[in-house]
Amino acid sequence: MIAPPYWGENPMTVIMAMWDEDGSILVGTDSQATDEDGLKSEVKKVRLVAPDVPVIWSSAGNPAIGASGFAQWLATFNFKNTNWPKLAQEAGKVWSRLNGEQRERCKLAGLTLDVNSEQKYLSDGLLAGWLHGRAAMYGLDNDGNLVPYTTERLFAVGTGAPVAKAVFLSMFYVQEIKDRLTIMKTALTTA
Repeated sequence: MIAPPYWGENPMTVIMAMWDEDGSILVGTDSQATDEDGLKSEVKKVRLVAPDVPVIWSSAGNPAIGASGFAQWLATFNFKNTNWPKLAQEAGKVWSRLNGEQRERCKLAGLTLDVNSEQKYLSDGLLAGWLHGRAAMYGLDNDGNLVPYTTERLFAVGTGAPVAKAVFLSMFYVQEIKDRLTIMKTALTTA
C-alpha cells in the first residue's frame, strides 16, 4: 500500500464518532497536538458547546479555527431557542467564514494550499449530541459543507480518518464473517 505523503513521521489527528446500536453516539479522538517545531502536548479535543447542552464539538487541523474562532462563536450562540437544522446551518456559515479567512491569510502570505497543506492551515470539524431531545451528528468540512450523518455508522475527520475508517470496516467485516461462521456451525451441528 502506498500511503499519502502526510502520513509517516508527520503528525496525525483523528476524530471519530459513531452511532451505537442503541442510538447513542460514541466519540473518540487522539489526545495529542504537535506544533510547528515538532513539540507534542496533551490536548482536549472534544468539548461541550455549553455547560448545560449535551452537544459536543471537535476539530482537526488548524487549532485557531476550531479552538479559538469556533469556540468564541459557540459562547455567544443561544441554544435555548434553536434546533438542529438552525444550529447546523449557523455552524456551517461560521466554519466556512473562519476557513475562508484563513485561506485569504495564506494567499497574502504567498502560500498555495494543496491536499497536504490544507490539513495544516484549515480545519474540519464535528458536531454531535442531543439538542432538545433529538440526536444528530454533523461533519463540517473546510469548505463549509455540512454533512449530516444519519445512516453511516462511523464519521471521522483528520489526517487519520482514512485509517480509522479502514480499521472500522475491517472490524465490521470480520465480525460479520464470524457471525456467519457461527450460524453455519450451528446449522451443521443441528443437521
